[in-house]
Amino acid sequence: MNTAEALEILNLQPGASEREIRGRLFQEYQTLSTALAELEDERQRPLLEAQLTRLNEARDVLLGGAQSQGSQVERDLSLVSPEDLPPQVIVLLYQANGQEGICTRQVGGKDIVLAFESSFGARKYAQRLAQQGLPKPVPERFETEEIVDFCRGGGYGLMVVPANEVLEPLEESTEAAQDWPGKT
Repeated sequence: MNTAEALEILNLQPGASEREIRGRLFQEYQTLSTALAELEDERQRPLLEAQLTRLNEARDVLLGGAQSQGSQVERDLSLVSPEDLPPQVIVLLYQANGQEGICTRQVGGKDIVLAFESSFGARKYAQRLAQQGLPKPVPERFETEEIVDFCRGGGYGLMVVPANEVLEPLEESTEAAQDWPGKT
């Protein structure tokens, strides 16, 4: 796949900024993860997984992930430019039975930690989870670097929800990563 094909998959014009590319990737991943989670006809799964593979290829071409070495988590997290992330993010924590868990979402069989640029977005997502009858997580602000390190150490992906985007929970929503070390 070349750059022109990758941009076409994302329906972006040549010269699109990295922020535009990341925003469109976010939207496409959200759409595909919702479609996979709400799949009623299993015959559609291979088509959706093929779309996810093409989206990952486009991401690698446009953001340089194909040149990275190491595990898939390292490659995914290496695509995150520190200058594109806020210094702090808000994650959603669950507390039950003396343990803490972090709110994740499954995309393509991989647990992705959800982090929000805005506290409004995080609170709204937590409220939507509670409306689905799930335990309501508590929004907590962390240094972005701490969350990236946690994801690398635990083998999780990371999705930073931009302040201008609204993320809707999936119907079968959210797992809590049990090995969250807690706030220090």
